[in-house]
Amino acid sequence: NDTSSYETRVERLYDVFDFSYIKTAKENGDENVYLITGRELMALCGGDGMADLAHPSSLGFFSMAKAVGDVIEKIIQKNPKIQDLK
Repeated sequence: NDTSSYETRVERLYDVFDFSYIKTAKENGDENVYLITGRELMALCGGDGMADLAHPSSLGFFSMAKAVGDVIEKIIQKNPKIQDLK
């Protein structure tokens, strides 16, 4: 199936990019690197998160906000200085 083959290649490309970018940043001393994949952004809604092939639906925006908010919450929990700003 051409679609699954394409999706597999795209997933491999993401894996290589994610790993190499984060590894390089961390090797250079940047511990504050966070990556949220498209799959994670759309985790709550799956295929129902897009109005078309390029634009998120209301459900898609909700899913993205939740994914980004979860990462921000983890950052806040890790950093006591940020927690004091609440």
